[in-house]
Order: sequence, then structure tokens, then C-alpha cells
Amino acid sequence: MAIQNDSVQAYLKEMGRYPFLSYEEEIEFARQAKEGNLGAKQKMIECKHCNCLIGENNFV
Repeated sequence: MAIQNDSVQAYLKEMGRYPFLSYEEEIEFARQAKEGNLGAKQKMIECKHCNCLIGENNFV
């Protein structure tokens, strides 16, 4: 169980390194990423708190 707790703590610490996107920012970056904007795609990848799911088979 200690290993799982360590993993959770590491994940939460990592999540805290990235800012949240607002709903509006997330929608805009998603739209831009879908249109091929690699910078917008990277922003969404870096933001682990997004409401939508990011993946190669989704919209980007």
C-alpha cells in the first residue's frame, strides 16, 4: 500500500506544477489544436487539469 500512496503523492505533486485552464481557454485551445495549431495542442497536453480527454484518437 505504501507504494500506491507514494505514486499518488508523486502524481498530485506533478499535477500542482501546471496551471488550470479556464473553460474558455480549454475550448479555444481545443479548437486551435483541431485546426492543426501545435502550440495549442502542447498547451493542452501540459495542462493535466483539462476537463476533456486528450489523445491521439480524440480531436487532436
